[in-house]
Amino acid sequence: MEQFENIRRDHRDEEMSIRALAVKHKVHRRTVRQALADATPPARKAPDRVAPVLGHGQR
Repeated sequence: MEQFENIRRDHRDEEMSIRALAVKHKVHRRTVRQALADATPPARKAPDRVAPVLGHGQR
């Protein structure tokens, strides 16, 4: 959340480009675009994993 605030502040005050913001904050340009689009980061997705069955014919 704090990182998004810093990115948005630098974009507003210093008028930095997306690429320059990405380099400065060491994040992907996609992350910079997300920060500029919305003040809150998107929710993290939990991976859908199936628990493995041990000893089920695997050798």
